[in-house]
Amino acid sequence: LAMSLLQPLPWFDCARSYGLSEKFVGEYLRENCVGKDYVYVSSKWGYTYVADWNVELEEDAPHEVKDHSVE
Repeated sequence: LAMSLLQPLPWFDCARSYGLSEKFVGEYLRENCVGKDYVYVSSKWGYTYVADWNVELEEDAPHEVKDHSVE
């Protein structure tokens, strides 16, 4: 993350399906006093990670479940 902050306007792409990336990036930015005007942070919604970090899944087993409903 530190090297990324050397870019003109760094962008961190997070998602709950990436593990604890949202929490990790948020804590890092707060601890290093990086203001919202100096970084872009995006995340994704509607995904539930279900693979339990298993690299090899059974055939046709999903690693995530998507729900993009608005309700």
